[in-house]
Amino acid sequence: MFVVDYYSKLIGYWNELDSVANRYFFNYGKCKCKNLWPNIIKEAEEEKAHQFLMGLDGEKYDTL
Repeated sequence: MFVVDYYSKLIGYWNELDSVANRYFFNYGKCKCKNLWPNIIKEAEEEKAHQFLMGLDGEKYDTL
């Protein structure tokens, strides 16, 4: 699989997960941790970077 195809697939999954998380935290109004949201987003972005790098073909991208 090409890197562009792989990344596009991950973006689709991440967008779906983000929409579920946004609905849960903001639409229901039950979350009392909205001030934590920037930290949650930062951790999620770091996790996405790790997921992307771990999913690359080891033979081609081992040096990353």
